Amino acid sequence: MRKLSVAVCLGFLCAASSTAAPPLPPALQPYVHDGHYDPGDYGWMRGAFPGASATDKATFDAVTAWVNACFAADQAQLRAELKTMGIDNPSMQQLGLRDPLCLAVAFMPLGRASSYAELQKDAAEARPYIAGYSFAVHTLRRMTDGRGSLTDQLKNRVLADQLVRIRWGEGHWSDAPRLSPGGKALLDAQLGAAMAEVDDANTAWLKPIVAHGGWPILSQAGQEAFHDTWTLVQHADADPAFQLQVLRLMEPQVAKGELDKQNYALLLDRVTLKTTGKQRYGTQMTCTAGKRAPEPVEDMAGLESRRAAMGLPAMADYLRSMEQMMGACPPTP
Repeated sequence: MRKLSVAVCLGFLCAASSTAAPPLPPALQPYVHDGHYDPGDYGWMRGAFPGASATDKATFDAVTAWVNACFAADQAQLRAELKTMGIDNPSMQQLGLRDPLCLAVAFMPLGRASSYAELQKDAAEARPYIAGYSFAVHTLRRMTDGRGSLTDQLKNRVLADQLVRIRWGEGHWSDAPRLSPGGKALLDAQLGAAMAEVDDANTAWLKPIVAHGGWPILSQAGQEAFHDTWTLVQHADADPAFQLQVLRLMEPQVAKGELDKQNYALLLDRVTLKTTGKQRYGTQMTCTAGKRAPEPVEDMAGLESRRAAMGLPAMADYLRSMEQMMGACPPTP
């Protein structure tokens, strides 16, 4: 079976932020309602499987071309935004699709099903769980729509942020009903699309607040409100220019002891991975060959001393806490 060829979005698991996307191809129009993608019968994917007709193959190719056009437009915009902030040659390895609609389509887990009929079977299994999860996410999002104080809105937005990051059958949901590998892959794809949509909305909401009021120090915002705001910035990964803006606002406050150094280190690593391809404090992890390890680190020999200076635990302890929180890495296929 063929796959969508988005070069940098490995597995299509990338974050989202608003950007102008190329026009929607006619093949996808039946699956998009009020700007939201509903895969329905996954009919546009028929052309990805052996034995597909020429028409179905052309449909799939048109969607693939559209996703790649989204990706190319995003890369150009990201480079332009970062260049205005003094970053002339960003790594781009950690960047991918930003438009939520493009991303929802690119999240499709191609490679699990061997035929369109098998894909339909997986979809029938996953659809009730997708519907229930989507209802919960949309209910939380409606709760954030300008209701209550700024602190209340922050709390509700973080609730939605965390809900879309809980993976079915893992962590707190380890007792969830078991799904077949194909059914779980489709559910995870929809959760990934929901995460992209939530992150996009949260970033769009937060940016004008920061632009108007600056970055809050603890004495102004309070510990809980500060942490909620920081969480939303951490997950604005598809808008590295905004993350870099906040990071620069945080720098003098960290120097004066007004902000948590660990929070600063976590955000700095997310930004430098995007702009240089390496992180400083080893806070961002990946699974390689079935084992969790840090993404590339600058000056690995000095890592532990840099971590200690920022109040971060030793790497061995950090890895153990990640295993407890997220579970073991999946075995390499």
